[in-house]
Amino acid sequence: MDYPYAQYAKKVIQQYGLKRKTNDEYGDKPCPNCGGVDRFYINDHNGLLKHHCRQNCDPLERLQAMQRDGALPEATSSAEVVPYHQKKNIPLLGARLECNTVVVPLFDVLTGEQKGQQEIFPDGRKRFSKGMNKTNLGCFIGEPSKVLFVAEGWATAVAIHLATKQQALFALDAKTLVKTAKNLNHPNVKIAADNDPEGLAAARATNLTWSKPKAKNCDWWDVYHYEGKQALIDQIRDYNEPAKPDNPFDGISLTNGIELTNKQFKELSWLKDGFFPIPNLILIAGAPKVGKSWLAMKTAEDLASNGYTVIYLSNEDNNRRLKSRYSKITDFPSEKLIFISGLSSEKPIPKGQDGLGFIKSLKDKIPDLKCIIIDTIQCIRDTNLKQDYASVEAEFSAIRKLAHELNITIIGVHHTKKKTDFETSPLDKILGSQAIPATVETIIVLEQATGSQDVNLFITGKDVEQNDEYRLNWTDNGFSDPEDKRYADRGPVQKKIINYIKEHPRCTQTGICHALDKSKQQVNEAVNILLEKGILQTAEGDRLICLLH
Repeated sequence: MDYPYAQYAKKVIQQYGLKRKTNDEYGDKPCPNCGGVDRFYINDHNGLLKHHCRQNCDPLERLQAMQRDGALPEATSSAEVVPYHQKKNIPLLGARLECNTVVVPLFDVLTGEQKGQQEIFPDGRKRFSKGMNKTNLGCFIGEPSKVLFVAEGWATAVAIHLATKQQALFALDAKTLVKTAKNLNHPNVKIAADNDPEGLAAARATNLTWSKPKAKNCDWWDVYHYEGKQALIDQIRDYNEPAKPDNPFDGISLTNGIELTNKQFKELSWLKDGFFPIPNLILIAGAPKVGKSWLAMKTAEDLASNGYTVIYLSNEDNNRRLKSRYSKITDFPSEKLIFISGLSSEKPIPKGQDGLGFIKSLKDKIPDLKCIIIDTIQCIRDTNLKQDYASVEAEFSAIRKLAHELNITIIGVHHTKKKTDFETSPLDKILGSQAIPATVETIIVLEQATGSQDVNLFITGKDVEQNDEYRLNWTDNGFSDPEDKRYADRGPVQKKIINYIKEHPRCTQTGICHALDKSKQQVNEAVNILLEKGILQTAEGDRLICLLH
């Protein structure tokens, strides 16, 4: 008669005072049946408790002695004692054991809310919670993975996960599997069907990729148990692709409000916080000689120094000019930054569709490529296309789609229009069709600061929370890191006050006067200006907080 080791070993050990010999073996005590000194021991064999006597006394008499001692309960059959998962020789993944019954909690696959459970008794009988609606219910086995296998039974799902290491979903039965599978929020759902008429019909009805065991009337646990893990892996990879229906909405994303609300997305990734999301299509625009190429190369160098592989494609420079500019920007050349010179190349950079193919080839050649900077973006544009809104929108949409397909950030350098007597917004200054700023995801516009070589930088985009302005200060080594324009426009006293408040939040004007050795009038005038500009905010009476960032 078999007893689960995990459930009964502790009681036997305590009853006879057994000593631990190995991880799952205890003994060196008299036998409950024939006595002796140290002839009795127990161990774990495939999850079952096995008892032994070195004098080889009768096992049945030894078992009966242990039952009389209360170390083991009496039972009429092993089916009443050995839990279902022990018989199946699988772990309790996604389930728990209650009084020899495997209990599988069932959750709404969209909301994660538990709606009921399935009980699996030692004899294989199964029972769902009374009155439970099975729609969209299931139990996920394993952590989320690239593939999500959907199967009818719990043991089948566990076997699939153990063999493939991919997440599996126990979808209750063939009838509910169809609707549940269609509602899953996962990009790669595959149906692991039972090889019986009902299971195959359900798999086909999902219109998803599916596979079945080779042997008829078998499920994936049968393959796992009788043929092994590798056989399951080999057979489950023999996929059957769904028939492609003639549906006008194929490839179109239709999501209702509830589905959209319940979708889980990865946190947005940035190559440089606040400036360069990945993936993304970014445009750096500015007038001639404003410093666009200096900023582009400085960006490339910064990203490379942070460990990202970057390509800087400069169509209008030769290698000599690239070297001259690069040597001023950094004293530490990086193999992560790869230059492509248009003027030093024997053939021109491909344009249009060939240009997109060229970018794909670069990604294939350099798999860890994270960013490509194209100076200027015009070098890959199709010069034969009309420059109307529809054509330009389609052209830039293709570049944007490629960035997301390759999971890279594409930064294009572009020009702004000539200056006019009329005040225009930064976006209206971008040269060409309005389709360009409407299509790219992030826009950076450079404008010369009046009376200096410094540059004002305006940034906006779909992933930028608000329109931000920065100041780039010109140095002998190119531009400095971006500085908040509100701060850059402040006078010396105001800057000292801002810096002091950053280090001493919730300070008072009196404290500032003492710390900076300034008069009360000086500090009061400067603070009033900073309050008007929204750089400072009062709190708790006269205490000040810096809100610059």
